Amino acid sequence: MPTKSEFSISVATQDGLSIFTLAGVFDAAAGVAFEQQLVPLLAAGTPRLILDLAAVRYIASAGVGLLVSCNRRCAARGGVLVLARPSEPLREIFITLNLPTILAICNSLEMAKARAAG
Repeated sequence: MPTKSEFSISVATQDGLSIFTLAGVFDAAAGVAFEQQLVPLLAAGTPRLILDLAAVRYIASAGVGLLVSCNRRCAARGGVLVLARPSEPLREIFITLNLPTILAICNSLEMAKARAAG
């Protein structure tokens, strides 16, 4: 488990989709930055979000909780959240927690875009 909280986030809009590219350690401290980017998008209307997790090295329980919360909040607004390109360690965590039953998870960014577009 990483000892230092290193996290970066960038957001791009493409074809009506908001694509969050996350990198580093997704823990409680990273969650603050994530929420700051997320809240305005949720307030703006029907969110269609993709979280590109390819560069996330580790996800803490707080990060998992934020993913579940984000999914619930998007669905409540008629939107969708799709996770893209999780590493094998993240995928194992998601499977262990049975998250694929409630979260859309895609192996590629292209698949995630198609799923989020509806």
